[in-house]
Amino acid sequence: MSSLEYCSWISIGLGLATALVIALDVRKHPQSMRIMNIVWPVTGLYFPLIGIWFYRSMGRPMQRRAVAWARGSLWLAAAGIAAISVATPLVSSFVFHKWFSFPNIVLLAPVPLMTAVLFAMVGVALEHQPRTDERWSWLPFAGTVGVFVLAFFGLAFSIFPFVIVDRMTIWQAAAAPKSLSFILAGAVIVLPLMAASSAYSYWVFRGKARELSY
Repeated sequence: MSSLEYCSWISIGLGLATALVIALDVRKHPQSMRIMNIVWPVTGLYFPLIGIWFYRSMGRPMQRRAVAWARGSLWLAAAGIAAISVATPLVSSFVFHKWFSFPNIVLLAPVPLMTAVLFAMVGVALEHQPRTDERWSWLPFAGTVGVFVLAFFGLAFSIFPFVIVDRMTIWQAAAAPKSLSFILAGAVIVLPLMAASSAYSYWVFRGKARELSY
């Protein structure tokens, strides 16, 4: 047999082994959606070995592990944002002047304060998760989104109008006016459709998968 045929048989064998491992585990840990008891082993056939990782990561009940991961990474994220916030004005005189000149220093003060409040709020919420009644289970996600919105707002305010700080502005990096007009026309049509499609998908699949009841 050629090397390609050997690889094919090895792949088939690994796929069957992966599907068998997942099927045996699914028997002990049935999925909330019964159809997934079939889908996961089939996934193992198509993705040898990697299918086990996917199953272990997403097929088993995830909430407790997700909360543990979030608790461990929350303060690392806070330390990262703090380190970047300290380093940015030190490496750029433009950013330093923009942050600490009056009245910008007063106008920007709520951003780090709100970020600290959101980190504390997420930390407290995670200490009380998971709950059987699912109360406030949305709060860590909402708080994290708020943190990153504030972080990106701070970044955008700090470097505007530069794309590369102290080197290139957005006006210098922009494409020709005709190209931008063409892109704008497409964006006006496509972006609302994409936003509506995403919103509808999130609405349809909102909540958590549970046992079916009729």
